[in-house]
Amino acid sequence: MVLLTAIVVTISLGLIPASLEVPDPDENEIEARHETKQVAPVERGTSAALDGISPSIRAVLSRIKSRGITRGNVDSAHVERFSNHLVRVHPSGLIEVYVHVSSCAERDITALYEHEVEIEVANCELGIVQALIPFDEVVEVARLSFVQAITPPSYEHR
Repeated sequence: MVLLTAIVVTISLGLIPASLEVPDPDENEIEARHETKQVAPVERGTSAALDGISPSIRAVLSRIKSRGITRGNVDSAHVERFSNHLVRVHPSGLIEVYVHVSSCAERDITALYEHEVEIEVANCELGIVQALIPFDEVVEVARLSFVQAITPPSYEHR
């Protein structure tokens, strides 16, 4: 945190030497970047994907995994017992989540469906997709390049 603060202060005070400044990309480079974003979503590494999954969901996934629960035995495993005030797990193994996305392009929504994501509501303006994800697909969904984070939904508490 101290290093980040030092970098921000250094940048804001203009203390970075001109030789370290990043040149503005030319028009062809911008167009090349735009074209690259048009291809199908790529996957990130597992470590980066795990960073995008909220700790409360990771804890539930860890408990499910430690009990040896798989798709094959999920119906008799009573995984709903892993639900808590933050994370809701359905008896079928679906987990209620917000998927924070950088894009709601058709190819991105298709990629979610390919991972058996059941979309309940998508708010592309806010970049949030409320969905149900099978417990064994959460990490794979988090690996998609357009997925920024996976968090529990905000529930009204009574």
